Amino acid sequence: IYKKDGSKEWISSHISLINIGKEQLILAFLLDITGRKNFEKKIKQKLENEKFISTISSKLIGNIDIDKAISESLLDMGILIGATRAYILLFNEKDSLECYIQEWCAKGIEPQMINLTSIDYKNFPWIIKQGREKKFIYIKDISEIPDDASASKREFEKLKINSLLVFPIKIKNELYGFIGFDNIKLVSEWEEEDFYFLQTTSEIISNALERKWSEETLKSSHQLLAGIISSLTDTIYLVDNNFNIIWVNDVAKQTFGMQLSGKKCYNVLMHRGKPCKECMA
Repeated sequence: IYKKDGSKEWISSHISLINIGKEQLILAFLLDITGRKNFEKKIKQKLENEKFISTISSKLIGNIDIDKAISESLLDMGILIGATRAYILLFNEKDSLECYIQEWCAKGIEPQMINLTSIDYKNFPWIIKQGREKKFIYIKDISEIPDDASASKREFEKLKINSLLVFPIKIKNELYGFIGFDNIKLVSEWEEEDFYFLQTTSEIISNALERKWSEETLKSSHQLLAGIISSLTDTIYLVDNNFNIIWVNDVAKQTFGMQLSGKKCYNVLMHRGKPCKECMA
C-alpha cells in the first residue's frame, strides 16, 4: 500500500469468515511487514552484489588480455547503474588525463562521444581533492556541487554531464586517476552503503592495472638487460640448475654456429660427457 506521503509499505493480510449468532462476519488481520520486506530486499541485493564482484574478479584475475577484461568490466558496471558512459581517466606526465572510454546508450538516446583525451585535470581541483580524501564521489545532480567547486561545475556542464559517480584509482595510497560513470539513472534510490560493492569492484580494476603496469615495466627491464648483454663482445650464456643452456648472446651464436638453447653446457661448450667439477651451476 502507499501512504499519504507517497512512501510504500508492505502489508500481510489474513481474512476469514466467522459466525456470531446469526450473523456472518469477516475477520481481518493486517500486519505491517515492511521491515521484513526491506530486510529481504537487502539480503537479496547483497547476494547479487557479491555475485557481481565474483564475476568481475574472475575476469580480471589471471586474465592474459587485461585490456579486454577491463573493457568488459566497465561495461557491466555501467549497465548495472544505468550510466550512459563509463571510462577510466589516468594522469600522465603532461598534467592531463589519458582516457579509456567505453560508451553505450539506452534505446532512443543518441550517442554523444565527448573528447576527454585532452582534459587538464587541474581544471577539476575539487574532484581531485575529493578523490584523495574519499573512497567514492557521487553527485546526483551537478547543480548540487558546492560553490567552492564552481570551476569543476563549469567543466562538467561543458561536457554535458548531469550526474556523476567516480571511484579513485589508488596504488600504494597514491592517486593515479579515476573510474567514472556519468548521466546515471538507476541509483537514485540507493543508499550510501550500496556503493561500497562498486568500490570493491573498482579496487579490483585498480589492482589489475597495477599488475599490468608492473608486468610491462618488468618486460621492458628484461628487454633492456637482454639488449645490453647481447651487445657485449664476450661470449655469454645462461645455464639452469640442470646444466641446460637457456639463453646465449649473439657472440655465442656466431662463435659456435649452432642452436645452443636446451642443450647441456658441458656437452657443447666443453665437449664432456658429464658436468665439470668446478662448475658453479
